[in-house]
Amino acid sequence: MKISNCVVITAGLLFSCFASPSVANAATGYGYASTATHKVKTTKPMKVYKVLVGKDEAHNQFFKAGKIKRGTHLSVSDWVMSTGGGYVVTGQYHLKPTSKTFYFVFDQNQKKWFK
Repeated sequence: MKISNCVVITAGLLFSCFASPSVANAATGYGYASTATHKVKTTKPMKVYKVLVGKDEAHNQFFKAGKIKRGTHLSVSDWVMSTGGGYVVTGQYHLKPTSKTFYFVFDQNQKKWFK
């Protein structure tokens, strides 16, 4: 009797776990931009790319968005390898993320262009 109760309870728990839909958040521009938490000042000009978020990281599309001037105050993320090697950046007035876009600076060698 105890074994059958355990089997029924275990089967019920497994069914309830697999029957409920999983909540998988799609990648959004806000999600990427939320990683940019380090306040920095740039020490040399860098090219900035606007990234259109795809259904996964392999489908992200990069478009040239301009340059960051020396002395600009920004927020940057830690170095991100998965998007090609670089930093996600946000600015106080410009470089604002949306639900479908964020801004990125390529820096594959991790050279310091900010302090």
